[in-house]
Amino acid sequence: MNYLVYSLVFLLLPNHSLQTDEQNEINYGVLIGKFNIYHHGVGGDVYAVNTTTFFIKSFNYDGMGKDTYFWAGVDNQPGMQGFIVPDRYGRTNVLRKSDNEDFTLTLPDGKSIGEIKWLAVYDLKSFQNFGDVYIPDGFEPPGVAKLTMTIRSDDISCDQVLVEDLKSLMFERLYVFAEDKELYFWVGKGHVPSIRGTRVPDELGYLDPLRNYGNEDVKLVLPGEFTFNNIDWLAVFDAKTNTSLGYISFPNELNVPPNLRQVIKYENTVPKCEQLHANLQIGWDIVGQTITFEIVGLVAENDWLGFGLSGSENKSNMIGSDVAIAFMKNQVPVVHDYKIDARAPCSSVLDVHRGVCKDVLTGGSDSYQVLEGRRKIFDSNYYEILISHRSHERKVNSKSDEIYSGNQSSLSMSSHVNQFSY
Repeated sequence: MNYLVYSLVFLLLPNHSLQTDEQNEINYGVLIGKFNIYHHGVGGDVYAVNTTTFFIKSFNYDGMGKDTYFWAGVDNQPGMQGFIVPDRYGRTNVLRKSDNEDFTLTLPDGKSIGEIKWLAVYDLKSFQNFGDVYIPDGFEPPGVAKLTMTIRSDDISCDQVLVEDLKSLMFERLYVFAEDKELYFWVGKGHVPSIRGTRVPDELGYLDPLRNYGNEDVKLVLPGEFTFNNIDWLAVFDAKTNTSLGYISFPNELNVPPNLRQVIKYENTVPKCEQLHANLQIGWDIVGQTITFEIVGLVAENDWLGFGLSGSENKSNMIGSDVAIAFMKNQVPVVHDYKIDARAPCSSVLDVHRGVCKDVLTGGSDSYQVLEGRRKIFDSNYYEILISHRSHERKVNSKSDEIYSGNQSSLSMSSHVNQFSY
């Protein structure tokens, strides 16, 4: 009898952006300068992130001041006339020791970087300036850029586009008629959109064809290493006709805030890979009767990650699907097998279970076995869970390079652990 052997690796990566290629040099904003060092080893680079926020890179301070704060003002040089800038936690506590640390500071009470002349590390007890950086005259911190869309079809319109930072933009009152089309958000290089572009996720993170939009405000965030400084345009592109309905062109070196979300370089352990969602990718390999799946997801520590076979043969469909749900429970990897036949919690009527139910409650078995699980730490934690699954229901097409054999579509999802029983 033929059977499938599935091995799945689940990685849970909080608060990052997933990227499998080398990332570009990180943009922290517009460099204002380095702290002038006077006392107590104060040092670091100071960037303007936006009109109200500094990014401090590699900050050093020995913590020996008695009543020391970040201090800003409008006089020609630091002195008693000024105001406290809250620390990285938004507090006005005395500064502690820092050793090559990175963080942001936000000016209080609606003040802006353009209104002040300096930022200092200042001790209010001794009236000493331990270190400072001066804001250049006429300095323009990064801000939101307003662009217009070039319209190529009556099936699209947009009031304006706000570029909020190097990876985020907002369509204001976007209208798109998507019927009988295969539309995607599409980015690329060159003077005008072309088939040589790259599909990017929609506002919910999905890579499916676009829906209709009815004069809606729609926010997009570019994935991975893409920024508005390394692409020339973003289009609503029809893959059926290889034409764009409309597009935005980006000028060189937009003076907009950086996006400080960290990009993780992840090296896949299997040869095939597909991005199913902005926060979820799946890799796979087929060797004989064995399929190895590697699922990588950006989810919070207490969330779950799911992948399985869709209930429809030609699209992602929750009803009728068969999925594996993986999560960490008390730092132990857990994987359960679910069958889903209704958009409702699992319930039983006359011993018949309906809804989102474990296989063991519907006459099946929890056929996934955890082979290994561990937590890895680099800049933050992530969890790796390796499991195996054997199914006697489907045969493997060993020549297929698709995520699924035949026409069976895949289904992916993630959410909070308490939405499933365990």
